[in-house]
Amino acid sequence: MNLITISLVANILYLQSLITMILQTSPPIVDLEINDIEGIGPTTTKKLKEAGIVSVMDLAVASAEELAIDINSSKESAATFVKGAQKLLRDSKRYVSR
Repeated sequence: MNLITISLVANILYLQSLITMILQTSPPIVDLEINDIEGIGPTTTKKLKEAGIVSVMDLAVASAEELAIDINSSKESAATFVKGAQKLLRDSKRYVSR
């Protein structure tokens, strides 16, 4: 193994341990569905899933510009969906306890 490979493996192992630690110390996640987002109905949910957006988190971190292309909508609508997902995640944290 060369130095670059060793470095990559070390980084991957570090990230895995970091993710494990975060998951163990984070509060439980409430079951959220894409159609829980205001303004998103069955048709948009289907388009999002076909575009690879299968969770609220996927949508919350999506690029509105790319999403608009992927689901054939305006950038404004896509941005509204992304912001709605972010709001739903923020609001859900208020009601989650350990």
